[in-house]
Amino acid sequence: MNSIDIEKVLSHLYALRRDEIKLGLAHTFQLLEVCGNPQKHFKAIHIAGTNGKGSTGKILASIFRQAGKSVGHYSSPHLIRFNERICINNGTITDAYILNFMSNFKSAISEINATYFEVTTALAFCYFRDNYIELAIVETGLGGRLDSTNVLSPKIVAMTPISLDHREMLGNSIEEIAEEKAGIIKPNVSVISSPQRKSVQSIIEHRSKANDVKAQFIDEAQISGIHLKTDGTYFQYFGIEYFIPIVGEFQATNASLAIEVAKSFNPKMSKKTIQKGLANSHWFGRLQKMSEKPTIYYDVSHNQEGIKKTISSLRQLYSGNIMGIIALKGDKELDLICTEIKNKFDSLVAVSDINGLLLNQNVLTKRLREYEINCASAPSFVNAIDQLKDKLLEEDSIGLIFGSHYIASEVFDYFEFSFDNI
Repeated sequence: MNSIDIEKVLSHLYALRRDEIKLGLAHTFQLLEVCGNPQKHFKAIHIAGTNGKGSTGKILASIFRQAGKSVGHYSSPHLIRFNERICINNGTITDAYILNFMSNFKSAISEINATYFEVTTALAFCYFRDNYIELAIVETGLGGRLDSTNVLSPKIVAMTPISLDHREMLGNSIEEIAEEKAGIIKPNVSVISSPQRKSVQSIIEHRSKANDVKAQFIDEAQISGIHLKTDGTYFQYFGIEYFIPIVGEFQATNASLAIEVAKSFNPKMSKKTIQKGLANSHWFGRLQKMSEKPTIYYDVSHNQEGIKKTISSLRQLYSGNIMGIIALKGDKELDLICTEIKNKFDSLVAVSDINGLLLNQNVLTKRLREYEINCASAPSFVNAIDQLKDKLLEEDSIGLIFGSHYIASEVFDYFEFSFDNI
């Protein structure tokens, strides 16, 4: 096996109708049947929501590792390598396993006409089964009801905050989106949710009642003493002190959800185990400091609510001017995003990615200006960051790179960040 082999296989995988998402569960069930129904061989916690799925999942995985369990974590999208999506404990899925899976099930994938996410989901579940994990933390890819991961019979369903995103696929209102995401609620599960707006809470409660289960919501009043430092987030939950090395006021809510889910799964889990699990959790690309002098952060937030929370958290750390670099996909809710970024940056530069998956920088600049946002464009990320660094040093400001996962490789390459630390 060599790098050419895995790149060839991954290119084939990426080509499997990546844009066709809302197809129902029939293809996934068919493929899993061929694979021997691996989803029946492990316990699972299923996570849906708009923002915070990844952080909540990472924190949960860390807590259960601390408790001595073998834990699988299935998340999306990846930052640098496809392998990041499928992890067991601290390690990612091996290239060899991917190659063997794609070789063994090539005919079935073709006959079923399975999509990228359907195949990736089956791959993850097979990897978890074959490595005898005790628990899988599984995040939905998009929505919930028709998401490929909804073939699971989980022990617990966790709902992170629900807001507007992917309106073209999930619905134009928060209520429609909530209906889709609450579709992962089934009989005989525990339902635990982050605080939600009233209309969303009602939908989660109604869906839970229809399945003869009761929904529990995090008591926001019990989250207190939130204090952000450059090394992470300090907070109290029900009077107990916690720390997570992920910056963001909203991370206290994600962590509180993870705490309740962990305690529901194992009521005997100790306070110390949970505290250590939180303290050892890491999640790259989430208000991650890439440079000290000048100070530059990178955040993958790419929708209205995520960007709003990112800027708010950064403001708690720094009071000076913020200079930004923005990159967005063409399907993003630009009207909503613009309400959050307007007048928030001393300067803003639009970039695209080297693979052409994002809006062209000139197109993005033009569209932002239509919303009266002063924005320039740069021919490349390197050009943009070089200019940003010079300005930051001159004006003693801070920088924020945001808007997409798809520029992560360029960000990490530029700052020579070692991604072996995942």
